[in-house]
Formats: sequence, C-alpha cells, structure tokens
Amino acid sequence: MTKINNLTHGQRWFSVRMQSLDYPSERGGTCYGSGNLIAIEGILPEDFDENGNFINYIDHFDQIFKLAHDISPKELPKIVKTARQEYIKLVRNAKAEAWKEMQEILARENKLKQDDKLPERALTKIQMEQFLKLFRNKKKDMVNNPAFKGMHNILDIPALFELIEIYHQAYLHAGYFPEGKSPKNQNALAAAQLVLSQSLKKLGGVAKLTPISGIYTLDELTVYFRSLRQSLIHHQPPFTHPISLFLNNSLHGITVGYNPHQKTWIFFNSSQLPTQYVPVPLDEEQTIAADKEIAAKVFEAFTFREIHADQSPIPKQPIIEDKEVIKHSSFSTHIYVAKNYEIELNNCLAVWQSRPEWIDMHEVTSDKANLIDSTDGSWLYIAALENNLKKVTELLTMGAKPNQAIKFGNTPLYIAAQMGHYEIVNELLRWNADPNLVVCGCTPLHVAVLQGHLEIVEELLKNKADPSPISYIDPVALAKQRGHLAIVHLLEQALEFQKLHREIAKLKDQPAIPERTLAIQKLRQYTTTSLAEFKKVYADFKRFDDFALDLFNIFATHQAVGKKEFKNFNSLKEKIKRAYQDYDTDKDITASIPALQVEANEIGDVAEATFNKTSSLSFAGSYIGAFFNHKASLAVVIHTAVEKLGEIKICCK
Repeated sequence: MTKINNLTHGQRWFSVRMQSLDYPSERGGTCYGSGNLIAIEGILPEDFDENGNFINYIDHFDQIFKLAHDISPKELPKIVKTARQEYIKLVRNAKAEAWKEMQEILARENKLKQDDKLPERALTKIQMEQFLKLFRNKKKDMVNNPAFKGMHNILDIPALFELIEIYHQAYLHAGYFPEGKSPKNQNALAAAQLVLSQSLKKLGGVAKLTPISGIYTLDELTVYFRSLRQSLIHHQPPFTHPISLFLNNSLHGITVGYNPHQKTWIFFNSSQLPTQYVPVPLDEEQTIAADKEIAAKVFEAFTFREIHADQSPIPKQPIIEDKEVIKHSSFSTHIYVAKNYEIELNNCLAVWQSRPEWIDMHEVTSDKANLIDSTDGSWLYIAALENNLKKVTELLTMGAKPNQAIKFGNTPLYIAAQMGHYEIVNELLRWNADPNLVVCGCTPLHVAVLQGHLEIVEELLKNKADPSPISYIDPVALAKQRGHLAIVHLLEQALEFQKLHREIAKLKDQPAIPERTLAIQKLRQYTTTSLAEFKKVYADFKRFDDFALDLFNIFATHQAVGKKEFKNFNSLKEKIKRAYQDYDTDKDITASIPALQVEANEIGDVAEATFNKTSSLSFAGSYIGAFFNHKASLAVVIHTAVEKLGEIKICCK
C-alpha cells in the first residue's frame, strides 16, 4: 500500500478537472461513479504477482487521483494533449522500426528486393502475424523508455475519468449499449459490463446481491460490520474472497471492502482521498476496535457537514456542526462479489441476516419509521430509492411521513418517480404523498417525463399531478424533446382535463338554488379516463344549465316589472329544480329540455298576449315571448327589458 498524503477535502477539485477534459461531470461530485469503480475494479479482482503477493489495484487508482490532483485544471488539458502526441509519436516510431525489420526479413528470404517497398496490405496472413509480433515487441521495448512511463501515467488520468464517467452516468451513453438495453438511471452493474477488466472476466464477471437498507446509530454500525466479518470468517468453509459494499444515502455514496487475503477493512470516500485501510488483528479486543473504526468512518462520511466540506452549493438549512447531535445515519448497502463466488457469499449472508442482532437492527418500528439523519434522510426515502416495496409498505404502516424531504428537497415520491419504481410510486400515492411538491423547480411528474416512465406519468396524472409548466420547465415540450410521444399524448389530454375542471370550478352557486349547487358538486367529483366522455358530460350539463339559468333570469326580469306573475312560473321552476336534483353524470340531463321548453313556450305565449294589451308593453312582451320560442338571445331580451324598464313601470301603475 503506497503512502499518499491526504488530498483536498471534497469532490469539487476532481469534478473541475474532469470538466477541463470535457467530461460532463456533475459539480456536486461523482461519488456514485468513483465509489462503484473502486467497489468493482479496485477491490474484487484476485491477482497475485510472481512472488504470490496480492496485487492491490486500489493503489494504482489512488496514484492517478494524486497525479490529477497535483495538476491544475488549467494546465491539465495541455499536459494530456502533449502526452497523447508523444505517445502517438513513440507508437509510430515503434511501428516504423518493426516494419523496417519486416522488410529486411522479406529481403533475406528473397521475397523482396533491397530497394523495393511493399505496402502492409500486400502481406500474406502469415507475414502479417509476423509483423504484428515484431510490433508488439517494439512496444514492449517502448514501455521501458523513461519518457514513456511519465507519459503513460499522464494518460491514465483521462482513462480514469472515462471509467468514472461510465460508472457514474451510463444512462448518458446509450450508444454503448445494445438497442433498448441502455439504463435510464445510474446503474453500476450495467456500466460494469462495458468496462469489465480481464481479471474479473476470469472470475465470471461481477454479481450484485439484494440491497439492504436501514437507519443506524454508531453502535449499531459497529455491530453491523462486526457481525458481517464474523459471518464470513466463521462460515464453514470460511469465505476467502474480497467483497465490497457500496453504501448510498440520500446525498452521498462511499465504498467499504473486506479483503480476507490482507485481513483488512478498506474505506474509500471520494470526498476524503486517498483510500484508507483498517487492519483487522488476530487479537479479539483489537479486532472489535477495527470494526468500530470502520463504523466510525462510515458514520462520519454520511454527516451533512462531511458531504459538503468542499463548499459546493448547499441548501439554506444550517449544517450540523456538533457530532453529538448526529445520532443516526440512513443508507442502503449494495454488496458486490466476483460472479464465481456469488452462491457461496449468499450462503454467508443468509447466516448473517439470521443473527438476532441483524434482525433487531432492521426491524421496522414506529420510532425508526420517523427517524431522520443529518441530511433529513429517512429510512422510507432509502427504501423508495432501492425499490423495496415490502419495506416501504412496512414503514408507511408504522407512521413514516410520505412527504418527508431531504435537505435538497427530494421526497420519496420524487426519487421513486425518477428511478422508475412504479409500485413504489403507487404505494406512496395511496398513502397521500403529494405529487405536486416542487424540488429545484421540478415535480415528480417532470422527472418521470424526463426519464420516459410512461406508467408512472399516467399514475401521477390520475392522482392530480399538475401537467402545467412550472417556471421554465414545460412537461409537454420536455416529452417532445425526448421523443416520448405516448407521454406527449397523455400530457396534452391531461391539460384538456385540467381546462375543463377549471371551467367547472368557475361555475358559481348563484342563483342560490340548493339543487343546482348539489348538481355542480356531482359534476366536480366526476372522474373518468376518457376525455371525450368528460367533454360530453360537461357539455350536456352546461347546455341544460345555460337553458335553466336563462329561464330564471328572464323570470327575474319580468318579476321586476311587478305586473301579473305567470301562473305556471312556479310549477316550471320546481320542475327545473327536480331536474338538477335528479342529475346523474351517467344520464343525459339535456333530455329534460324539450318538455321544459314546451312549458316555457306556453308561458311565453301568455306573456306576449298579456303585454300586447298596451303598446308600450307589447315591445318588451314580444321579446320575452320570442326568447321562450328561441327567436332571440337572452342578452337581447334582458337588454331590451331593462332599457324599457322605466316606461314599463309607468304603464303598469
């Protein structure tokens, strides 16, 4: 293990250097990418040198981190470019020398005259193999060149960046995957298939076991690691291969490994490089101290203060400074092992998870369901992140708050929608999770649209998620940009529904007719997935409502005149009220209009005959009659009646 001094605390320095080489590194860090790279390629390979010593690949990664750290981000692109040019030059020289020797061999074999030149493509298959062997030997000689060694170390920096980028954001590189196989979120196992080392390929690849989640005190974490180590070494036969654990809380990820060959705990925190090692002595008392030390490192790494030690942009909530205040840490555990040892490790873990102390740590209680850590993260958030439906249901049943947000604002529903966990989304909505809570300008609907999760978008819309644009984010435009045409259709339909619901919400309870108010409530509560059906139901109600309100308004205008109330007016009014009272969204309320229209026409005829007795009233009367016979609009009738109101009152004295 090479001794390397501590590097700058935090991840900002590393992200800046990645960005200087045009990698789309997140400013907040690449802990997921670097942590999983170390977990898989740093810890799991089992290679030994010619003396039988275990090869520690993490040392090499740490040296590259150190080299990148010591070069300023401004100078790094220039240095890498120069190294690439020098490398190409050396390779070309090696190839030229190999080709020169090949020409000489062909000349000695009388297959080529001294002054002749033969292009590579003219070589036979056997001759080409001979040339490539020469070329490989020249490249081996090149490796011993002191200039090459320094240059090669420099070129390891972009190689490391490339690996971290793939592990961290494999979903941005769909072209690397077979069609339809690209992950939509961070997925270390999918990324590993692209860049798996020969060492791990010899061991069958890499396997990830079922994730574990929980919220722990420091003492519980000590028991956690001690019981895990004991389950490995006391198993019959003992488990003798490296394992790695990627621990992920709501804001940060770290890696812990256990190497039986070196009898050592390994701790990798991208915010606190280089890698740290905790030897496990044979003495039982010292062994317990080692387990406690690795637990303390994990606990400290997951404090809010440690996560943001690089002074990255942070939310407005105060950072916890007092270690005594931090009593719990919630995270998930992803366990990796070489594929050839998966069954063997599963047997060990089954024993581990049957131990009373493990069961006690992971039992869901009402207290644990409501605990939060220094990031305001909860066990529910972690379980939702890991798509553990059983644990999510248990936690909600024991009183976990479905809208509990971490310090950056993410809620369990938001992260489940982002990750595409449909069953988790459905369960959280069933427990009244708010689909419209805004996180950094986005809602769960926005992030589901972005990721193309059609079923989740549909479920959120069913539960009243708002499809309207928020700030500068328009879900419809976002779906079109991403090519999610089925989601575009859903959103446009939802906007139509929203428009209709808003129109219904604007229906006033005036005039104050209880039967009409009840009918409007029924309409507001009506639900259907068919936009055409909803439009028809609303149009039918609106047609009847406009008809009925027109009648009431014209009656009110006539009554204001104060002369000869229609004998059948009250009867007609009661029939309209009954139509409101009997309103059912499954029935066509407009069916009652014809009968009511006939009665209204009769009243209109009486009105016209009554008002025609005087010349001044005949004008208003003819318009009232015309209205009931649908020969004039209500606006004209009311306007004319009001205009003549003063004259009518005089004539009616």
